[in-house]
Formats: sequence, structure tokens, C-alpha cells
Amino acid sequence: MSLLFRIVALIISNALAIYVAAKFIPGIHIEATLVNLLKAGALLGFANAFIRPIVKILSLPLVILTLGLFTVIINVMMLLFVAWAFDFFEISGFLSALWGVIIISIVNYFIAILTNKDN
Repeated sequence: MSLLFRIVALIISNALAIYVAAKFIPGIHIEATLVNLLKAGALLGFANAFIRPIVKILSLPLVILTLGLFTVIINVMMLLFVAWAFDFFEISGFLSALWGVIIISIVNYFIAILTNKDN
């Protein structure tokens, strides 16, 4: 699979996951146009690919101390960053963001299984 195809698939997967999270979690609101979802999906992919590793390294003592549970907080911070960056995406609180991260992770997991991401 080419790199460009992987990037496009990741953006679409994140966009769909954000849409599902906004539908099921009352505290997450997004103007669900295709362009808005793709923008949010692209920024979430960028944040997870470039910002998240830096934050994980800087917070390594907390990650070790909490036996890896602090990575959930880092994921919530990435989602809150995406919501902060765009006017059309709003998350009402930490708990909504936490549930949003859980939904987004589940949706991305099932999309990875359906697309057979390993090949």
C-alpha cells in the first residue's frame, strides 16, 4: 500500500470516527460537512503522528508511574487540541472528550480490521 493511500485512508478513517463520536456523545458537536470532517480528521492524524510522540516522551515518567494509563489523557489532549483549532468542532468537557477518544479508537480499530491494514 502506498504512503499516499495510507494517509488518505487515515484521514477518512479519522473523519468517520469523529462523525460517529459526535453522533453518540452528547458533549461533542461538529458541523458535519465533508470538508469539516476531513479537516478535523487530517489534524487529528497530524497530531497523533507528530505531536503525540513528543508529548509521550516528555511525560514518560507519568506514563510509567500510571502503568500506561496516562496515554489515555494524552489522547484526550490530542482530541481537545483538534476541537480548539477549529470553530466548527466543539467538545464541552473532559468527560465528553474521554468518551470521544474511546469511540474514535473503537471505530478506527474496526476500520483497520475491515481494510486489512497489515497488507
